[in-house]
Amino acid sequence: DIPHMKKVVDLNSRMRKRLEEGLAKLGVPVAPSQANFVYFHVPDADKIYEMLLSKGVIVRPMGPQALRVTTGTESETEKFLAAFAEVLGRS
Repeated sequence: DIPHMKKVVDLNSRMRKRLEEGLAKLGVPVAPSQANFVYFHVPDADKIYEMLLSKGVIVRPMGPQALRVTTGTESETEKFLAAFAEVLGRS
């Protein structure tokens, strides 16, 4: 299903860019990505993971100082960025 594949690839690309821009705006270092996720550094990944989880936002801890968030829909991406800013105290 080529049209569906193109739609998904486009959405992943746009949401990855939105995540990278949103995280950069919050001063969070982001690793370059061409996948359907963004890997970024945070001071206390486990604590931030738990705080996001309590807000209904699921990310993946990637060691003590990094998290990974998968691209999603526009609304999911905005929900993550808003929750993450709140957790960091920058909302």
